[in-house]
Amino acid sequence: MLKRRHLPWLLCAALLTLPHTQTGRILAQSAICGPFSDVPSSSTFCPFILEAYLSNITQGTSATTFNPVDPVNREQAVTFLSRTMDQTLHRATSRTAIGKSWSATATGGGIAADVGTAASAGASINDIVSDGTFLWVARSDSKIIKVNAADRHQIETWTIPSGSPRKLGVFAGMVWIADNAGNLYSFNPANTPGSAGVSLGNGGVTPGSPALAFDGSNVWWASAGGTKIALFPLPTPLPTSFSPGTGTVEGMVFDGTNMWVLLSDSHLLKLSIPAPGGIPVVQETLTLPGVVNDCRMLYDGSNIWIPIGTTGTLYVVRPSLSSAGPSSIVKNEPIPDVVFPYVASFDSENVMIGGLSNGTVALYRSTTLSRIRTFGSGAAGVRGIASDGLTFNVGDTGSTRFFQF
Repeated sequence: MLKRRHLPWLLCAALLTLPHTQTGRILAQSAICGPFSDVPSSSTFCPFILEAYLSNITQGTSATTFNPVDPVNREQAVTFLSRTMDQTLHRATSRTAIGKSWSATATGGGIAADVGTAASAGASINDIVSDGTFLWVARSDSKIIKVNAADRHQIETWTIPSGSPRKLGVFAGMVWIADNAGNLYSFNPANTPGSAGVSLGNGGVTPGSPALAFDGSNVWWASAGGTKIALFPLPTPLPTSFSPGTGTVEGMVFDGTNMWVLLSDSHLLKLSIPAPGGIPVVQETLTLPGVVNDCRMLYDGSNIWIPIGTTGTLYVVRPSLSSAGPSSIVKNEPIPDVVFPYVASFDSENVMIGGLSNGTVALYRSTTLSRIRTFGSGAAGVRGIASDGLTFNVGDTGSTRFFQF
């Protein structure tokens, strides 16, 4: 029979893949078995029980007891396993923090920093993304700025031919830019800085607030101005387009297996990843209980975070591991203080959500989905937040500054 003392030992086999500091072992070696007075420090299981306790997988039967010889019922076992899965999914790799849940391919108190110049007076930041080392900042005056995340030093400047860059992505070693006029550009950051010169046309996408995503093989591009999604297969980006529904496309995010598309009719669609030249298939449809608007969704390795500005609501959706579902809405609540929540970012531990209209951000713990606090970022408004896995970098829609936390 499985006893409570055995389960943390089994769960720690999964925890061995997670970055921890051996805190449980250290405490046990110090003759302190955490808060549990009924587990002797000499117990073989003490280090493993502490590891599970400090990782929030088990909380004991009270503040001071663990009841190590009690049997584990099915409800408790499922709870332990669910918490372990949360830890494994979101800590197994820091790639989700920089939007790289797709596999790598062979092809490729905030500190304020200003990426503006005298010539850019009146410009603002439309988006900011990380490639893990550098930040890429979309400035409203057609400029893309490369910044060293470690010291916030401005390194290079690239320029799109016209329009204002609204959404950025760093996919397969290339920087991708969607502008406000329905144009898509890309450039190789290894080239000499200058014009972000490769225009990929519009692929049937109508001008509007754009969305970009990548599934490891295809760049997905759409906008809130229309119903069409254009797929650009790599390395030869010859697009195909399709409409997954009747609503306009308000956001997209990839979960490592499927693409999730938010439509203006409040439908959240789970789409298959097609073979080259193929058309994705809708595998599941969720309906969010309220109106939606264009937003910058996030996948943290376990859940999809969807901030909705029109209603000030946060939805969190847990994708099903089955292709057919059912996935579920695990959080639906207002975000206090954040006016028009619009963008979400993940630093491998916490999720930050920024307000487009007031610059206030909310911080959530990704494992428990609980809100930690809200605070002013220093920005007038937030359209883009990037994390390199260590810091959050909050772009200012009212100036050319970003704030690093």
